[in-house]
Amino acid sequence: MFPQYRRVIDLVHQAGRPFIYHSCGCIFEIMEDAIAMGIDAKHSNEDAIAPFERWLNDYGERIGLLGGFDMDFLCAQGESDVYSAVLEQGAAVRAAPRGYALGSGNSIPDYGPIEHDLAMIRAARDLRRSSAGDCREPGQVPAPAYQVRREKT
Repeated sequence: MFPQYRRVIDLVHQAGRPFIYHSCGCIFEIMEDAIAMGIDAKHSNEDAIAPFERWLNDYGERIGLLGGFDMDFLCAQGESDVYSAVLEQGAAVRAAPRGYALGSGNSIPDYGPIEHDLAMIRAARDLRRSSAGDCREPGQVPAPAYQVRREKT
């Protein structure tokens, strides 16, 4: 597997682009090899395997990290809880040494409440607008500035 990845990583780097590695599961045993291959960032984390803080602590100085908010959390918590948690946790990790992209730990599933995903997006936008990351009172959820429709397939 790694020789094939190495070829792809080299092609991506030759094109002047960063290579973002997406992998689900408990991959701590191969992370050093993945970093040695030249990945620039990693996406996908599940709190049941390891909290995002572990990824930040173990690899945050060497690669960028994407995600941070487990899908189970995004689906199960209330809209205002999602918004508040994204503001608080996003502000705490936004200055990660190699970079951080706030988002779902895996994907945005169609079975989850869209309002929770939009609350995450609004909180991320508010974080970008605020140098301190504390632009709203906890639990205060601003009205959406747009509508999103999901088509059922």
